[in-house]
Amino acid sequence: MIGVGDTLKLEGVIKGIGITSGSKITAEPADVVEINGTSIIGKSAGNVTVSIDNSGTVVKIPVKVGATEAESVYEGEIVDSIPAPENVMGDVNGDGKFNIADAVLFQKWLLGNKKAELAKWENADFTGDKKLDSADYALMKKALTVDKAPEASGII
Repeated sequence: MIGVGDTLKLEGVIKGIGITSGSKITAEPADVVEINGTSIIGKSAGNVTVSIDNSGTVVKIPVKVGATEAESVYEGEIVDSIPAPENVMGDVNGDGKFNIADAVLFQKWLLGNKKAELAKWENADFTGDKKLDSADYALMKKALTVDKAPEASGII
């Protein structure tokens, strides 16, 4: 529970999801709290469901906003912070790994699929020109196959 005018900083891990500056935080109903980065600020007394989306994984937590600041204690499941995943070249879905799922997502995005969202588009810029195109996709596929190619056995 937080009070009107109180700020609750969402950080660490909440219900198994790591909170980072890239996390998308929304609230329903929106008029009970104000979202400011990874913080929520109580605007009026009421109940709100806060949704935290981190690279497609969504967790929802109930938050009660009390009428006074004295009621500002959050009774949630917050544990120690975890480091943000490393930036991995080719990892466009933001899961910290480069694999076929990234290539499929990037291909869908290149073909104009409206549902294909690149969480980390910079990781698909294999040419380094700050533009994403088929050249980047070709290099991405090459990186996937070269890294996964079986070693030569020496048998001819």
